[in-house]
Amino acid sequence: KAHVMTLADTLKQEGRQEGRQEGRKESALAIVQRLVCHRFGKLPRDVETRLRAAESGRLERLAEAVLDFGSLTDLRRWLERHAN
Repeated sequence: KAHVMTLADTLKQEGRQEGRQEGRKESALAIVQRLVCHRFGKLPRDVETRLRAAESGRLERLAEAVLDFGSLTDLRRWLERHAN
């Protein structure tokens, strides 16, 4: 028998997808924060704000890039070049 998707099913599916995306972003943010704090110490408020505003894909790319940074200035420059 054919499966008919109800409005409730559609809303549940969309909710699950949003939850996965939010979880992915939170995980990527946590990784970047840990890497930056380990390398440079406490995050300045402006950097923290910019990281929280970033999309998950950008945070994932930043997690790799931060390994090459020598200073917070390098991080700020990367954030400027890769603005949303």
